Amino acid sequence: MINIYKKNAFTLMETVVYLGIFSSLLIVFSLLFSALIDTSYSNRANSFLNHDYNYIKTKLGNEVKSSSSILNPSVISNSSNILTIKKDSVIKIFRFRNGNLELITDNVTDKLNSSETFFKNGKFTLKGDFNGRKIIEVSGTLSSQTPSKTVDDKTFQLFLALF
Repeated sequence: MINIYKKNAFTLMETVVYLGIFSSLLIVFSLLFSALIDTSYSNRANSFLNHDYNYIKTKLGNEVKSSSSILNPSVISNSSNILTIKKDSVIKIFRFRNGNLELITDNVTDKLNSSETFFKNGKFTLKGDFNGRKIIEVSGTLSSQTPSKTVDDKTFQLFLALF
């Protein structure tokens, strides 16, 4: 006797239900994976931002403190994208250019921020001369960007004194 009700394949309705469940799971896992990658990029950008901020703050502080004179900016309240200091007989120039902070010593240019970060509105301002100490304000915004175009900013305002 032949059983005509024997089931050898899926019905159309079962196939549609299985495809719907599979598609839903695929979308959920794709969104989770995308969020994980985005978080990773954001953490990486934030790490570069904090590292560069701390490095630049320390480098500028050490160079200005150990210098013998500040040549530019020379007028109180005058802002410039260039800071020129003299240390012994060596002239060092810090400048904001094309989104970077550069240090020029003996015609050799070093970029102080990484390729993952950039500056916006960076400037040096001579704030005054207090008790024989020149005070320089360094201000601006250090930013980093992820591939998804999320930008992290760190606004800074440093006051450095010549000793």
